[in-house]
Amino acid sequence: MLQTDPTYFILKSSVIVGIFATFDSWKLALVIATTLILTYKYIIAAISGVSVMPVMDMVCFLAKDQSPLNIMSCIMMTDKTDLQGLRAIYSKVIRNHPKMHSYVHSILGDYYYKKCECTIEELIPQLVTFLPEGEVNCQADVEKFLADKMSTPMPLDMPQFRAWGAPNYAGTGQTLVL
Repeated sequence: MLQTDPTYFILKSSVIVGIFATFDSWKLALVIATTLILTYKYIIAAISGVSVMPVMDMVCFLAKDQSPLNIMSCIMMTDKTDLQGLRAIYSKVIRNHPKMHSYVHSILGDYYYKKCECTIEELIPQLVTFLPEGEVNCQADVEKFLADKMSTPMPLDMPQFRAWGAPNYAGTGQTLVL
């Protein structure tokens, strides 16, 4: 999990204080400080070649180290889907959502998404895998698998999602996607 660094907070606060100390008019200083506060992340992102992390995403990463939390879901595919088919589906989704092929990057204590240096084709096998047939075969297996994965921290140098396919779930021939 990510932590805030008080050094960067003090540095940023000092810049705001410096703006107010520089200008005789507090109104002008307020306008400049407010503009800077609202735009500095976008300026840094443009200079650094990263994307600003939305606030809702940032809140997910600013948690205590003792309690990692991953959001999990299950989707039953209506037809028999093999590993290559599942990877092709996720490949389309990843291409349309840049943060799904980006990792968490910190600059001055703020978090950004930085695009992975490898191609999506190289990334997909690391993110989308099939479990051995029969490993997740009933509701109890699903619950145990999800409970285990929900509390396992994901490395921040990779996109923040994973998908696992459970082939022939409960002997139905269908694929359960976790």
